[in-house]
Amino acid sequence: MDVKDVKQVKATSDQQVQKANSGLQRSINTLTSPAVSAKLAEPVSVQVNSRPEKSEQAALRSKANQAIDVVNLAEDAASEIEKLVKSIDGISSQAVNADSDNKRQILEREANELVDEIKKKAQVETSDGFKPLAGDKIKLEVEEKLGRTLEIILPDDASRAFDIGKVNFSPKDNIINTIANIKKARERIEQLRNSVDSARQTVTSTVSELEVAIQNSEAAETTIRDVDQALQVASETSQVITRNPEAAINSVGDLQGKALNLVRE
Repeated sequence: MDVKDVKQVKATSDQQVQKANSGLQRSINTLTSPAVSAKLAEPVSVQVNSRPEKSEQAALRSKANQAIDVVNLAEDAASEIEKLVKSIDGISSQAVNADSDNKRQILEREANELVDEIKKKAQVETSDGFKPLAGDKIKLEVEEKLGRTLEIILPDDASRAFDIGKVNFSPKDNIINTIANIKKARERIEQLRNSVDSARQTVTSTVSELEVAIQNSEAAETTIRDVDQALQVASETSQVITRNPEAAINSVGDLQGKALNLVRE
């Protein structure tokens, strides 16, 4: 091989090396392109809606608590009225043994004051003017949750002092009529107490059923909310991946954290 051939082979070899180096440089440039670089990509951001307020459930619970408060008010008032009737009964017994008209008149005045107090106690009312012992209806509307409305009307005999009427111990024979009226009043106060106890049981049972229904409704709403938010996260994540795959890969940890937070809510 002469010198000319050697030069030709060397030139061919140099061209091949230069071509290989050029291809390698293009490959390196492609690998370091900003479009692919994870360092330059923005992290994936997915917004998750917060849980809505349960205003409807709160309103129902408030109504249920109001019904319970009304029953408690009626029960307390009935207990006080029962004590007043017993006091009148005691005064009547003293009047039987009174040895003078003057003493019977004093006892008569005390008894009539207690009769007026019974009528006042029967007018006891809630903050919104509801009078459970004066004929106002205890009502709890729960058709949507339980398919019915709770309605209770307690006896209103106390508003008339159980028809004891005006106590009169003079002349002495009138004491017998007063004692008879008091006996009937004690029977009617017992009926009132039984009615209040029955109302308490009914209201308590209804409120318990309502609470179960509300909790079931809240659980169903939570399940729907979680599914909706999961679909939202999946949809937004899919869009991000389509737009910028490398950014999505770089933000896997962030998405995992959001998913865990969704499960914990």
